[in-house]
Amino acid sequence: MTIAYGLTWDNIPSPMPVRNSNLSPLPIRNKRFQLSRTGKVHEIRTLYTSQRRNTSISVILDAAKDYLLKQLTILETLHEDWDGFGSPAVSSIAIQNCRSVLNFIRPELFSRIKLLPNEWGGVQLQYKTKNGLVCCDYGDESMSYFVERADEEIKWFSFISYNKNNIDSFVESLFSVR
Repeated sequence: MTIAYGLTWDNIPSPMPVRNSNLSPLPIRNKRFQLSRTGKVHEIRTLYTSQRRNTSISVILDAAKDYLLKQLTILETLHEDWDGFGSPAVSSIAIQNCRSVLNFIRPELFSRIKLLPNEWGGVQLQYKTKNGLVCCDYGDESMSYFVERADEEIKWFSFISYNKNNIDSFVESLFSVR
């Protein structure tokens, strides 16, 4: 018997006690649902909607990261004098460094990140919220960034190497102005 959204009572795991003994139980994951008048249909729809919402959030976060990666691909195509003032083309090494740092950033932060070319042939990452601003320049051999929080002095981190401690410190800075 199909009940809702293609589910049958037979293919639902995790049994639990139910009022009507001729129906198979619905899996409950640390939540309580009310029984509907028609049996368990209300519970299945609630569970299905919850799973759909989580999938939608995941799709949105993946789309935000894909957008940033597309921006990096576009930055790779810039040629010398892209700004009309003689700036060098964006370095492929700087783009690769930025890509690798993006892998350390939590997905929920991607939607507020902007990637721009800088005038020295690197990539600039900007993360701005109402609580502050973090701006990082990625070069071939090092990165530099500053953190500006409301009611605090600007903190500068200049020409630091690409190592796990420095990247973790940068990602923590992003999360601190969230």
